[in-house]
Amino acid sequence: MHSDSQFGQAALDLINTLQRTVWCIDQEALKVVEACWAEGISVGSFRTVTDDPRRAQAMPEHIKSLPKEHAERVTWRKLQHSIHEAHHEQVERARTTMSVLALARQFSKEPHFYLSWECDFRGRLYDQQAWLGRQKSDFEKSLSRFAEGCILDEQSEEIAAQAVGAAFLGSRGTFDERSQWTRSHSQLLEAIANNPIGNATEWEQADDPWQFLQLAIEWVKVVLRKQQKLWHVPVTADATASGLQLLSAMRRDPKGMEFSNLTPQENPDAPPKDSYLEVLRVARELAEAEPEHAWLAEHLIHRSLGKPVLMVAIYGGSYRTNRQDIIEALTKEDLYPSPITYEDTKVVTDLLRKASKKVFPAAFETLAWIEKLAKTALEQGATSHTWSTPTGDIIQHVEYQPADAIRVETHFLGKVSIGLGNLKLPNTSK
Repeated sequence: MHSDSQFGQAALDLINTLQRTVWCIDQEALKVVEACWAEGISVGSFRTVTDDPRRAQAMPEHIKSLPKEHAERVTWRKLQHSIHEAHHEQVERARTTMSVLALARQFSKEPHFYLSWECDFRGRLYDQQAWLGRQKSDFEKSLSRFAEGCILDEQSEEIAAQAVGAAFLGSRGTFDERSQWTRSHSQLLEAIANNPIGNATEWEQADDPWQFLQLAIEWVKVVLRKQQKLWHVPVTADATASGLQLLSAMRRDPKGMEFSNLTPQENPDAPPKDSYLEVLRVARELAEAEPEHAWLAEHLIHRSLGKPVLMVAIYGGSYRTNRQDIIEALTKEDLYPSPITYEDTKVVTDLLRKASKKVFPAAFETLAWIEKLAKTALEQGATSHTWSTPTGDIIQHVEYQPADAIRVETHFLGKVSIGLGNLKLPNTSK
């Protein structure tokens, strides 16, 4: 237990609505998943394990003879470490795939099921299931659908068209561009629906390949061929870094609001501003201003570098976490450990953190102020932080000392700790 928050009727009504929503396994998506599993095809978050032959290589004799602190030996060991880490991640991802697939097979025999939901201390809603939830991976989301469908009118058909296009293109285009993509690629969508495995090279390049496949099959059935009267596939929407939006809006920060798309653009048809690319642009300027780091600018172009730093930093993420995320992103882009070394990643992390604060100055100022406020309150004897929301919720943030626990071995979750009793002593150091 981490809070004593009390939620108003609006929050309770929303939870009850979500818990009354009926779900079922998407049989069409499950067929494709089974075929990919049988043929060893990895797509997106649906993973099998492929071994890197370098993982089994022993340290070369000429490197083994070098002192432990020698640069060449250190570099070789770090490379081997990254290879082993990558393999471990593959195994972990494949383990998730196997667990999800096993549960989907079990639930495919049921006509419907329900998800249970909870509010955390802030009022954020999360489904409580370990698998087949709505806040999981792209692959996992594609395995479930609404058991009760709806008729598409003109407006909701347009929303569905935008969802199909967004799943393929990503969220950087305008709504019109997403919708136009869907309506201009009818032949492709029908080909994918007719033969998903034979056309895997077409849909696996989508931004969210499994949700795109699920949406494409539904679009063909409901809109193009009218074989099915009701639409059953969920359409999702999300804000880009909502924490940045909220803090920038509360501070009326013109720059922060511009790059979190809270203020209108001169051209309404222009794509939304990309805060991650703006952070990278500023980071390149900062690098070019320092001769010894200017060479890094040409590598600060990948969106995967800008996103983890900005997204994690705004929620109080540590420097260590930022640096590790950057190493992972550089590894995927084949930039680490060469030409960018481990020592260089510190410079890259510093550049991206500084750039984030320049793009969203008021948001980071506010975070520093809140941190100072919390520290002062604790020094004056506070044991919790409490505030209220416009919808009547009383949010009370308390970090309790952990109670005694027992460890239980479960089939899907592995070892789980279960608290015994409720030791309500605030952990002020937390």
